[in-house]
Amino acid sequence: MSGSPYLPCPAAVGSSAGATMLPISAYLAAGLTLPSIGFTSPPTSATAGTPFAVSGTVGPSGTAVQVGYSSSNTTAPVSWVAATVSGNTWTANLTVASNGTVYLWCQQTGATSIHAVSAAVTVAGASVAFTSPPTTATVSTATSVAGTVSPSAAAVQVGWSTSATTAPSSWTSMTVSGTSWSGSVTAPGTAGTYYLWAEQTGSTSIQAVSPAVTVAGPASIANQYGSTTFTLNPSYPTNSTYSHTAQGTGAVTVSCTLSPNYATGATAKMYWTSTAPTSEPSSGYAATYTGGGTAPTLFANADLAAYLDPPTTAGTWYLSAWVDNNGSNNGGFVFTPITIT
Repeated sequence: MSGSPYLPCPAAVGSSAGATMLPISAYLAAGLTLPSIGFTSPPTSATAGTPFAVSGTVGPSGTAVQVGYSSSNTTAPVSWVAATVSGNTWTANLTVASNGTVYLWCQQTGATSIHAVSAAVTVAGASVAFTSPPTTATVSTATSVAGTVSPSAAAVQVGWSTSATTAPSSWTSMTVSGTSWSGSVTAPGTAGTYYLWAEQTGSTSIQAVSPAVTVAGPASIANQYGSTTFTLNPSYPTNSTYSHTAQGTGAVTVSCTLSPNYATGATAKMYWTSTAPTSEPSSGYAATYTGGGTAPTLFANADLAAYLDPPTTAGTWYLSAWVDNNGSNNGGFVFTPITIT
């Protein structure tokens, strides 16, 4: 309450002269409760754009209260919010539009002299950010992401875009715990340069964009040997990582188109080796998988297809294919290293 020795005149003690202000002694003489207002544990921090609750006390009971905020503790707010009053207590919700320092004001409605001002409240801007975003990913493969968010527990979604200025057209919801979030998003199906975007769900103005992420295609030819130059379009395995326990499933799918075409009767063999071979290996032949299937097949349109089990031990392995084109134009190629976990 302000320190004025005069207070607004209630009807109970008003004079016929129409006095509008009375000294405190007149209140006391009439046995009335002195007007008062105050905050109950006002906040010291808030997040811009996020509602927060304030509460306090008021006297006499049932007196209307309004609340607001100002950048000054001496200049009243320019706008007010009506509080809900119950007896000698009141509650309200306020939303500060932008970050900075503000002061909360509560005032008896219509009595500017009956007010209280809080200590300074630090208002932080709402935010979302990545924590160590990836710089590489593999097409059509789950990519782990994580970051921070304010205010606490705000929903977060993440998506891919080819642009650092144009938001994604689709999003994946993240798991949020307090001010942290995490999850995974499936990388685009086409190799190229992309950007990861994080956004507070429903708030297009609260976003973060990662540095460029190189999304690479599946394993490709690293080296090739022999009298034929192999062109693959597209090149698979579809993943760069497999589990050594995936036996009997033919989990490693190989499908590629070779150029030039091969004559009827041409054959192909595929091998797993722990080092990159420069000629056809003598061991490690991976013609079939234990659950059934066929040897690598060359089709008339020069497609090479195979379904292979991964090696039975973890490590870095090389998968190679070697073609016998009826004794001519023979050759082989080695895929980039494949991780077996």
